[in-house]
Amino acid sequence: MMHKNPFFIVTCPSTKELRTPVTLDDLYLRFLNGKRAVPITTGLYAVGYEIDYLRLIEVKGTTDTLTSFELLHEQQTFWLVYQFLGHTSMPLLSASNKWQSGQYNGFVSRGESTLVQVDRGKNRLLFIGITHNAVDQLKEEFPLLFQIQSSHPTPTSLTIGYREKRLLEKVQQLHTTPYTFTIKLHHLICLLIEQYQQQVQSAMRSTLAGDLALYHQAVAYIQKNFLDPELNRSHIANALNVSLSTLNRAFTGRNKSISGSIQLIRLYKARELLQTTAQNIEDIAFQLYFTDRKYFTKTYKAHFNCTPNEERLKSQNKK
Repeated sequence: MMHKNPFFIVTCPSTKELRTPVTLDDLYLRFLNGKRAVPITTGLYAVGYEIDYLRLIEVKGTTDTLTSFELLHEQQTFWLVYQFLGHTSMPLLSASNKWQSGQYNGFVSRGESTLVQVDRGKNRLLFIGITHNAVDQLKEEFPLLFQIQSSHPTPTSLTIGYREKRLLEKVQQLHTTPYTFTIKLHHLICLLIEQYQQQVQSAMRSTLAGDLALYHQAVAYIQKNFLDPELNRSHIANALNVSLSTLNRAFTGRNKSISGSIQLIRLYKARELLQTTAQNIEDIAFQLYFTDRKYFTKTYKAHFNCTPNEERLKSQNKK
């Protein structure tokens, strides 16, 4: 059963009275019915199309202010979003869900709606949604696209490259026919999803390589500055000119957290001082920013399996 131009978008409360359909020319997807365009706000319009488990929504127009609307979905839906003009964000999903002209990304919606914010100026977007039981089948075939929503850092918006443009052009040129239209549309969207997964994998490899390099930079900085009383996560992030979230991600999955790495390097310095000097243990603890001798002893033993006193005795016996 085919339903043409359903209303998939609910506008912000102040513009609900603008739902009267209008005629919209020069749509990106030629098979959309521009006579059923629905205003989101003054100057910004949406046209929707549904066939089987697919939903396609084109948003087009010019706004004078930042505009918000809700993307409706009755159940879990996988979306690809292509930004041909303008800037868009989805602030409630993730800070990385931002698009500008020539970019795209994907996301999984789980609630009843998703907040979308469109910047002022000219905008043209295309939403492609996979719904119903097809989402489970998609998840089985492309598990990575669902894993990155929670356990992995979502890649920043991807560039609409040559391959994406060629596939989108083929979708753009489709005409509604009784039989082949549905088959061709499904096939092209499958190819777009495959291309998206390849781009995600490539972006994740680059991210992981960058994270590893940043991790080693951070450890080197800690080793050089472990005696600095101001040394902490924010201090390191500022020194390396990265955001705190990027620095935290670089330490994700490592043996030690950022604070744990700072403490570990200080413990090894304490071990060196215990073995090579006669410095008082309390002074060593204070010098390396342990709150007191008791905490220093407990932490030292947990890592080296001996107390600071025992460490010093062992080094003296070797001499």
